[in-house]
Amino acid sequence: MSITFWCPDAPTRTLPCRACVLLEKRGTECNRCETISEGPSANFSNENGEALLKALGLSLRPGGVIYPKDIPQLLQRLLVLLNSEDNRKHLMRAPISRPARISSPYGCEYLGMGTGDTQVVRRLKEIREILIYASENAHTVHWH
Repeated sequence: MSITFWCPDAPTRTLPCRACVLLEKRGTECNRCETISEGPSANFSNENGEALLKALGLSLRPGGVIYPKDIPQLLQRLLVLLNSEDNRKHLMRAPISRPARISSPYGCEYLGMGTGDTQVVRRLKEIREILIYASENAHTVHWH
């Protein structure tokens, strides 16, 4: 499972599926063609997404919305997180390894690679990009 942040109001474009490309269908869409957003988006694991929602003071309920009027306040919170390692330490996790819950002759383990400061900063910048885009274009930001 994961948590995705995106701007559903952003313009979209259609990527033709392989069949439409091979048949040289131009200007038509079939049910396999993919519509994608022109706006930025970011996908987080549930654990990282929930930590980010908490850090920004947002609801942990699935399916939230950030309205354009709330974006400046969130950008300020992001700026504090980006400029101070102490303020983002709670977003970092050490790597873990533990036996899997299922028995296996292969000795399966659960591996969590952890989240270091470099990754946290990169992901915070992705969220900042989405918020700036939404603010400049008067779009809402949704997550689910």
